[in-house]
Amino acid sequence: MLGWEYPPVKSGGLGTACYGLTKELAALGHDIVFVAPFAVTSEKSKHLNLLNLSKYRIKRDAKLGLKERILSQLNLTEDMKKHITYEFITSLLNPYLSEETYRQKYSDELLKLARYLRSQKNLNKIFQTIDDYEIEYNEKENAVDAKQIYGDNLLQEVYEYAVKAERIALSYDFDLIVAHDWMTFEAAVRIKRLTGKPFCAHIHATEFDRTGGSVNQLIYNLEKLGLDEADIVVANSHFTKDGCIRHFHTNPRKIIPIHLAIDKDEVSADEHSDFDVPKSGNEKYVLFLGRLTMQKGPEYFLRAAAKAIKFCPELRFIVAGSGEKFSALVEMASHLKISDKVFFTGFLQGDDIRRVLQKADLFIMSSVTEPFGLVALEAIKANVPCIVSKTSGVSEILSHVFKADFWDTQEMANQIVNIMRYPSLAQTMRENAAREAESYTWNWTAQRTAQVYVQMLGAKKECSYA
Repeated sequence: MLGWEYPPVKSGGLGTACYGLTKELAALGHDIVFVAPFAVTSEKSKHLNLLNLSKYRIKRDAKLGLKERILSQLNLTEDMKKHITYEFITSLLNPYLSEETYRQKYSDELLKLARYLRSQKNLNKIFQTIDDYEIEYNEKENAVDAKQIYGDNLLQEVYEYAVKAERIALSYDFDLIVAHDWMTFEAAVRIKRLTGKPFCAHIHATEFDRTGGSVNQLIYNLEKLGLDEADIVVANSHFTKDGCIRHFHTNPRKIIPIHLAIDKDEVSADEHSDFDVPKSGNEKYVLFLGRLTMQKGPEYFLRAAAKAIKFCPELRFIVAGSGEKFSALVEMASHLKISDKVFFTGFLQGDDIRRVLQKADLFIMSSVTEPFGLVALEAIKANVPCIVSKTSGVSEILSHVFKADFWDTQEMANQIVNIMRYPSLAQTMRENAAREAESYTWNWTAQRTAQVYVQMLGAKKECSYA
């Protein structure tokens, strides 16, 4: 199983999903080798064989390096090589990067260069070839954190991950290749071509979801490569399946939607967490929890907040998360004259997330596009009533939540006021949503996923996953 995040080294829902799924697959009796670019063994990895690829190094003298490999495919003449020196810059690309952040990071000159490089068709081919590389193991444990897994040189890391995973795959006896999202698709395709094993791609979000349509062509190409080469695609919702069909022209017959889940123990907070939100009097807290990016729609949350406060002045709003829009959102709160009613917490993880959920009286997921929306299930299992965007996968499985178009901030404000003004409504939503969400556990998801895997293997009863 190929993944980019695994707890405790994670930055969002992808790591949570990989842990929940593998834990229950192991409980069903399946053997799993989980390959991550950076990983730290912990209580959460006892059920599988966790491989930390940062311990492996590519021997650069074995074959051409990435720079030389790119140059070799540009079809340069000897005269060009003689008079022109080519140098490469570190990429600031990451899977959640928008054009706005890209402009902030690059000068105009580098932006022009980046656009030129992306326009060169030959560059796209470097991710679609399979070469032999030698790798060596380094026993020394590398200290990592969530920031490193989406660092400034992500494309280089994706490339090296694929090379290492391909070679390491030869050391294991496995039946099926499973890969989570675009960062691992190149590795999966390499291993499939090398071994002939079937390949199942799990798609959690696409480049169109992350960017709103302003896609990075290199990432799009990798996503399409994986979706085309996969024998089966497991989408986390019908919403995601429709996106794969519409944007990547994936054969709908090979896409199987399986919704994600959350377990009750995952939303139980440690009482000794340092995080707290000040609360006094009759104040009621409305929570936004997620990355502060275009995809998550935090600006719509603030606009709805400004309208709701006019009718319920006791409301306070928590914006929990970090991202490219942080500064703009602080300015927006000031412009809307609600700065004294809004708390910006910055990035939260672990027990701090669970604590802020327990403080909340209402949770809002105002996403412009949300392939699933695991955080909404977390809120429900923390006994918090929810308002969710209609353009989300989780809205397919929840009936006892309010739903709104992300852009309709007036309707969202009306829903906030109604829930806060009528405690009996809020309590009814809590009880019914909790009962509805009981059936969506990781065991439920794992059983359906395992059925797909077994069918791919021709109804074998015993199998392992790489």
